Amino acid sequence: MKKATLFAALVVLLSLVSLGCQSQDNIPEERAVERQQEEVVREVKETTQEAKQTVAVSKMEFKQEVETQLNALERDINQLEAKAAEVAEENRDEFNEMINELNKKKAAANGQLEQLESASADAWEEVKSGVAEAVNELQNTYDRAASRFQ
Repeated sequence: MKKATLFAALVVLLSLVSLGCQSQDNIPEERAVERQQEEVVREVKETTQEAKQTVAVSKMEFKQEVETQLNALERDINQLEAKAAEVAEENRDEFNEMINELNKKKAAANGQLEQLESASADAWEEVKSGVAEAVNELQNTYDRAASRFQ
């Protein structure tokens, strides 16, 4: 009986040692996986930061381009307003309506441009297209007004 108990204790002890060895064998693998996960997280953070910087540069360049267009259009609108004094009385109301429409569209384009400042990277493309559309509408309206009153 003593031999059987001793044998059973030996089997249990060997099993425990065997399990302990197996879990120690897994430790280097677990650490390697943890290092890989940390590396992936670091790369994702770097890529995200690079994307944010790219969007910021694109936003700044686009904003400068649009501001240049809006400044040129504002000068052109001011020249049309100066011509208002020279327009015959019967055409002055129509001319002033067009100037008012231009000023509304200019304000809308400026409002869209302000939204660009606070746009997230995800919303950037949508806001950009809204700004471009507003500037195009302003340009088209100006072109119609300028051709009408030349």
